[in-house]
Amino acid sequence: MTARLAMNDLRLNIDGHEILKGVDLTLSPGAITGLVGRSGSGKSLTAYSAMNLLPRRARASGEILFDKRNLLALDDRDMSALRGRRLSMIFQEPMSALNPLQPIDRQVAEVLRIHTGMDSAAALDAAYNQLERVGLDPERVPAGRRPDQLSGGQRQRVIIAMATIMKPDVILADEPTTALDSVTQADVLALLKKLVKKDGAAMLLISHDLGAVASIADDIAIMKDGRIVDAAPTSALPRLSGSDTLADLIGPTRHQNDNAAPSPDETAGPVLAVRDLDCHYYAPPQTLFGAPKTTHAVRGVSFSVNRGECLAIVGESGSGKSTLARALVGLDHGWTGRIEFHDDAINKDDSKAWRRVRRSMQLVFQDPFTSFNPRWSVRDIVAEPLHLLETAITAGDRVDRVSAALSEVGLDPDCAARRPGAFSGGQRQRIAIARALIVRPELLILDEATSALDIAARNRVIDILCELKRAYDMALIVITHDLSVARAMADRIAVMQAGQFVETGSAQTVLSAPQHAYTKRLADASRVIELAFDKLRANLV
Repeated sequence: MTARLAMNDLRLNIDGHEILKGVDLTLSPGAITGLVGRSGSGKSLTAYSAMNLLPRRARASGEILFDKRNLLALDDRDMSALRGRRLSMIFQEPMSALNPLQPIDRQVAEVLRIHTGMDSAAALDAAYNQLERVGLDPERVPAGRRPDQLSGGQRQRVIIAMATIMKPDVILADEPTTALDSVTQADVLALLKKLVKKDGAAMLLISHDLGAVASIADDIAIMKDGRIVDAAPTSALPRLSGSDTLADLIGPTRHQNDNAAPSPDETAGPVLAVRDLDCHYYAPPQTLFGAPKTTHAVRGVSFSVNRGECLAIVGESGSGKSTLARALVGLDHGWTGRIEFHDDAINKDDSKAWRRVRRSMQLVFQDPFTSFNPRWSVRDIVAEPLHLLETAITAGDRVDRVSAALSEVGLDPDCAARRPGAFSGGQRQRIAIARALIVRPELLILDEATSALDIAARNRVIDILCELKRAYDMALIVITHDLSVARAMADRIAVMQAGQFVETGSAQTVLSAPQHAYTKRLADASRVIELAFDKLRANLV
């Protein structure tokens, strides 16, 4: 079968460091090639090389052949004619790829207007159909919403809509299901497979999740330290010679909750208590004289968390988890109800009160790159929360604290002088965790903080968080779609659906004997993934 895109001896050098080391990959029409590897192995830069979206200091060599032309030799004008039309990319961090000021329908329509000259009305009609095609129901997700009014999974679907509306020849999907729950992940993977088979596109599916890739890919290539160390059809995966690399990606059979405190301190009262919290926002009117539509993202939520306790809030994409997290730290004022920190009610409009609270309550965002200043060094980013402390610290102490925080999340302190653009998505996630930990908060809220990490890195971060929770008697709220993360960390679990808690209880009870139909559906979907991993592990023995 003729290749749609072929990489031959692709090499990439950035500031004298060799990042990609002779990569050979072939993408065929109507087929999905999976590229898997640990965070920082060079997967995303392989895709960026094909799109010619490399940093200025990057120097690429070798060949990336498309229509008998070497993409590395094309200028920006020629590449612009191909990007979005014949070559499309699904970016790992959708919020950084979307215009925060434009409604999502206009952003999808823009692709058609630029590449076909279609008039605005026709382009918008096509955009509505495309958004519905990727699973964004216009009744639940009006096309006039901006990206910040969507969940991470919904933003990912918008990116998929933009990338596929022109029916491109090649789709480069960089971690397209990282932020998605197990149910939505299965839906999106099925959607991508359907689009590839129906439209005849060639797809490179990049992920650290070997199980997800193996479920739809025709071929799999394994990357380590900038090299393709193994490649084979998916059916031959167990026979690959690099079994050590595969075992590293699959990880242990179960990551057990060994470090979580079994009996959190309830005598001192809750660190945080929430009563009847409602969160809402307004979608702009669809017509000039129309009325804005009120959307309730969170409805009547009540809970508390004590010192030394971990509460996991689980639910599918769009259930309201991230909106709840933003309200808890004062980043979203469209709420009613009561939020108490150490029995003191917080006035949502009192900026000084929120500043005091943030000394002791930190949030790790789902999409770390958009929470960083891209011009700052990692040292400045991690040190940023130190200004909240009441006492000044010396320059030497600042450097020591940054180095310690980076080491705690498994990053080399020597990387502190680099900017966030020099890191992979998983590494940026760890930088975000280090930034939150540097002030030793009493309560740490983690919004999908491990979703971008490979299994080995994820387990290490979970261990670190559990150890810090125990050492500093810290409370955790873990917002996740991954039940395996909840199992590994949580004392209690609250299951969220359509903005409401539908089931709460001890982690063991909720996971082993779920009562609500929605909880059972999440558990069943998670169990399918775990069984697939167990099968892969068994084949590697």
